[in-house]
Amino acid sequence: METRREKLNRPRADTSEDVKKYKALYDFAPVGYVTWDERGIILEVNHTAAKLLAMEPSLLTDLPFKQFVAPAGQELFDQHQRSLFQSGERQTCELQLIKSDGGSFFAFLSCIGISEKKDSVEKCLALIADISARKQIEEELQRSEKRYRHIVEDQTELICRYRPDGTLTFVNEAYCRFFRKKKGELIGRRFFSLIPEKDHEQVRKIIASLNEKQPRITHQHRIILPDGRIGWQEWTNRIIYNKNGEFVEYQAVGRDITDIKTAEAALRKSHDELEHRVEERTAELRKEKQRLLEEIEKHNLTEEALRKSEERFRSVFDYIGVGIALISPDMEILTMNPQMGKWFPGVDTNLKPLCYQAFNDPPRETVCSYCPTCKTLQDGQVHESVADTPSGHEIRHYRIIASPLKDKTGGIVAAIEMVNDITESVRTQQKLLESEIRYRTVFETTGTAMLIINEDMTIAFMNQEFEKQSGYAKSEIEGLRTWMDFMMPDDIKRMKKYHRVRRVNPDAAPSGYECRSRDKAGCIRDIFLNVAMIPGTTMSVASLMDISERKQAMEELKKRERDLAAESHRLHEMNTALKVLLRQREEDRQEMEKKVISNIRKLVLPYVEKLNHTSMSPVQAGYVDVIATNLKNVVSPFLRTLTAVHMDFTPREIEVANLVREGKTAKEIASLLNLSIRSIEFHKDNIRKKLGLSNKKINLRTHLMALV
Repeated sequence: METRREKLNRPRADTSEDVKKYKALYDFAPVGYVTWDERGIILEVNHTAAKLLAMEPSLLTDLPFKQFVAPAGQELFDQHQRSLFQSGERQTCELQLIKSDGGSFFAFLSCIGISEKKDSVEKCLALIADISARKQIEEELQRSEKRYRHIVEDQTELICRYRPDGTLTFVNEAYCRFFRKKKGELIGRRFFSLIPEKDHEQVRKIIASLNEKQPRITHQHRIILPDGRIGWQEWTNRIIYNKNGEFVEYQAVGRDITDIKTAEAALRKSHDELEHRVEERTAELRKEKQRLLEEIEKHNLTEEALRKSEERFRSVFDYIGVGIALISPDMEILTMNPQMGKWFPGVDTNLKPLCYQAFNDPPRETVCSYCPTCKTLQDGQVHESVADTPSGHEIRHYRIIASPLKDKTGGIVAAIEMVNDITESVRTQQKLLESEIRYRTVFETTGTAMLIINEDMTIAFMNQEFEKQSGYAKSEIEGLRTWMDFMMPDDIKRMKKYHRVRRVNPDAAPSGYECRSRDKAGCIRDIFLNVAMIPGTTMSVASLMDISERKQAMEELKKRERDLAAESHRLHEMNTALKVLLRQREEDRQEMEKKVISNIRKLVLPYVEKLNHTSMSPVQAGYVDVIATNLKNVVSPFLRTLTAVHMDFTPREIEVANLVREGKTAKEIASLLNLSIRSIEFHKDNIRKKLGLSNKKINLRTHLMALV
């Protein structure tokens, strides 16, 4: 009975070793893991999660996780928890978490329920990762999930994979411990050497019966125990196909049933030999059988707990946001998670490729000089480096952290690579550097003096043009002097005010204004200053344009404007005097005209009237009549109006117009002026044109009479 108990307890030791390994992966995973109960009290936390929350792991336990959730996200967190503990289904959400030091970060939470009893969720296991680091590929996750689900569903204790001829390609630690051999002694060797020769044919037939219609079969066969004895094992075999439906290899999950077989044999023997004592021994055998069943039940419970533990840590391995690979001391890739499969889809870990060949395109012939994994396998320490990995026509940048995986004796059996793709970050840094160089070149080579000014008014940077303008070298100014040191005292107060206001409200201070500066030689310059804030900082950039020559030109222009204004005033006064003289001349002319008209009326017209009463020939009488009429016209307003308005009339046209106005016909006018009738008509046409009466049905005499 003691021997049977030891054999039943042996799997517990094996599972303890597995738990230690998964515990190491759990504690040093690059993402956080936190376990809390239904009240939200933290029960367990790994080092990464403690680092994210800025507290020691021991200080986090017994604290409510909700206290690290930002107020805005606490309602969402409560809903998330209720859904998890009510449905038992995996829940995800994005929250802002508050660190213990007051800082905050946005995190992606993926929570699963942990059940100790059937149909009841008692705990929550949460994965906490920075959202920017989370990258998942659904196809790889589904394929990986399917593969590991087969393992979880069929697993009892021992796991192996093998080819059709029985050559082992993979064995787990439980398999190695059971046969007391190392993986290197088993992998590549046919497992038929562990089975009695008589049973070989039976096992081959069972394996050959696996196909698409019957992909899984369970059977029992004998084995050769490490001490040479014959034992029994029960195996569940499954045929494995790739995504194209092509056969890959077989997978088998087995457990030792030697004790059960031995017990069954002992029972049969006792039954044959002591049949006559059956009645006496029945009660004792039933009691023994019950005890064995209880032991088996305990064993099954232990196995179920191990399966759940492996499932939990396997989900961590699969769903983690960074790449993980297990590298052997020979630099062979033993396994890797789906994230690594996404980055390197052509790598088949079943073939155990060399990492420096599989992870480089084109493959390398030797180990990378910077490889942290190689260093870890040599000294057992954690190493980190950034790798520039060729990938087709580009270079990918990966940050690699390598940590050792040790056995019970402290020997290094493998190295765990934690890989993060930082290509975009490196490219962004390169672009920022190029942008900085480009803008620094513009800053240095622009034709205007430029300054970058700190909040305390010290000069952080200056360009070459300011060196020329100020007469100082950069080493004498940058970080040592303020820009007020170069300004005139009467401008400093105003400029300091603008400097303060601009940092409170950039629109409240003028962006451009004039001031005066003084260089190293004491020369004072007129400056037009343009100042603007640098976005996202408390620094400002200023350009100083020397406008001394322009100011001097403006002063000269103002002087000339003053001279022109004085000359304009003088000309205005002269113009006023001329207007006065012209007005006086017009008044004198009118006075003279009045005197002439008065003399004609008093001294001439009376005698013409007397002449009309003397005896004259008809011709003489006509001439006298014309003389009298003309004299009257001279003193009448009609003639003055006609000559004043129509100064382009010829003397003859004036005579004709005057006679037409008096009602003379063309014949009479021709006779009086000694001209032909045609000439009179010609003059009348010219008069109509000059008066604007051409092509108009207006009587010429009527129009002339209206001009008076």
